[in-house]
Amino acid sequence: MIRYVFRRLALMIPIIIGVTVLVFTIIWFTPGDAAEVLAGNAPREQVEELRRLMGLDRPYIVQLGDYLYNVFIRHDFGKALVNKTSISADIVMRFPKSLIFAVFGILISVFAGIPLGVYAALHQNKTGDSLATAFSLLFVSTPGFWLALMLVLLFAYRLGWLPPYGMGGVEYWIMPVLANCFHGVAIITRQTRSSMLEVIRSDFVVMARSKGLSEGEVIVRHALPNALIPIIAVAGMNFGGMLGGGLIIEKVFSIPGIGNYLVTAVGQRDFTAVMGGVIITSLFFSLVMLAADLGMAFVDPRVKEQYSTARRRK
Repeated sequence: MIRYVFRRLALMIPIIIGVTVLVFTIIWFTPGDAAEVLAGNAPREQVEELRRLMGLDRPYIVQLGDYLYNVFIRHDFGKALVNKTSISADIVMRFPKSLIFAVFGILISVFAGIPLGVYAALHQNKTGDSLATAFSLLFVSTPGFWLALMLVLLFAYRLGWLPPYGMGGVEYWIMPVLANCFHGVAIITRQTRSSMLEVIRSDFVVMARSKGLSEGEVIVRHALPNALIPIIAVAGMNFGGMLGGGLIIEKVFSIPGIGNYLVTAVGQRDFTAVMGGVIITSLFFSLVMLAADLGMAFVDPRVKEQYSTARRRK
């Protein structure tokens, strides 16, 4: 298992480097640059002079090399062009808000999606299954930002039950978390239903029933643990996406998280902040997927056996 962990950690290195190169390349080829943002409406000569002072007139490969050196060797993402603040400090300050946002979202997704998916699988082709399938199809295809706006119109402006935006007590988190988690609930419901339908037809489940075990014991002790492997992968991907705060959802509710930071930076054409925010977000996403892989390895005996066999051969 330790070899598996180190192997997954080693695979993260080229992924993060590749994301950095890709983001830098996209920004580099985007019309306009940091000099134009800083110069504003200054004459063209001043813009060119500022570009030269900032080193933006150098070849692409040279600028890329400098950026990779600063990020991975000096651990310096630079300063935001608009606010002149440290990008690393901004992300660290905003990350706890996005983390709370994501944790509550994934908890609701898991604790609502798995029972709903199990129920749908055990009542295949019945009314409960049809309702669960319709629910999952509806919210899989519903954009999170649209759902956020509908929740604001209904519960904030029409009913007046909840505050429309801002930070404060628990009531400020209800609508953002709901808007962020419904897609996850739908995805996990679909995946749980699919996995359970495959598992409950397996020979070991039939054998468990033939031994006289109750249906609850068969499902909880035998069927569900074996169906968890793909569910963990889907939950990990959803949690990684929620760490970005649903981007627009954080902006809708004025939550000072990573998603809001990135959307604001894009609107201000703050290319340095966009690159730093995307790279740090991709790092967190990779760590979440690593945790999901470890969770799958923990519940999947085939992974343990693979590395135990390799160790015995040595």
